[in-house]
Amino acid sequence: MIKKRKLRLNIMCIFKRNKFERGFTLVEVVISTLIIGIILSSIFYALGFLNINLDRLTKNHENYEKFITTLSIIEQDLKTLSSRSIRDEYGDYQPSLIVSNTNDKKIIFSRSIFNELDHTQYTYRIEYDFSNQQLKRNIWNVLDRIQNSNYQTHVLDENILDFSIFITDHNRQWLQSWPIGYITDNSSSQSSSIGLTTRSDIEAYQNLTSNKSKNDRLPLAFKILIKHKYYGDIERVILSQI
Repeated sequence: MIKKRKLRLNIMCIFKRNKFERGFTLVEVVISTLIIGIILSSIFYALGFLNINLDRLTKNHENYEKFITTLSIIEQDLKTLSSRSIRDEYGDYQPSLIVSNTNDKKIIFSRSIFNELDHTQYTYRIEYDFSNQQLKRNIWNVLDRIQNSNYQTHVLDENILDFSIFITDHNRQWLQSWPIGYITDNSSSQSSSIGLTTRSDIEAYQNLTSNKSKNDRLPLAFKILIKHKYYGDIERVILSQI
């Protein structure tokens, strides 16, 4: 009897050991594989989403930095105006500041820069030209130019959709053109007008832009209106430091 019990116990132990050592079934392996696949796919999706957000933040930062740089350049230019008039490529007189808000919106002016290294002041001719949905900054190192004078062109923020600039005179009124009478609209034309400019406007312009004039007047402030692709309508007022 004792031997039979021992034999039975040995058989049961062997049976149990074989039961625990037989491994996973096919169903268990499939379920485990599915769970691991779901976990890995969730991780890859999270990483892809983080990369998309990172690219978006990087692009937003680049757009913001480019726009702030453009505003900074415009502000530095307008704060260092010079009353230096010039002669263009054809020898014609040009005032120190010209502003036009027509189809091709332009602002042309002389700018003085003081170099602290050699204690020398330099004057440049700068033009902001907004045409074909693009804002360009042209720079002439020579003021009184000759034909085919070279200039440098900087293309500013390409996300600017519209650009306008207004000027305030000493009566603190915002104007769309400078000098007074340089460009007018139909509402101001009278019977004595030539084209869109009245005779009084021509006389005022000649008085302001005559090379015999001792003082080339400059405005008190500028108001910049920008329509941006991402930031909407922006208005900025810059005081002249003349």
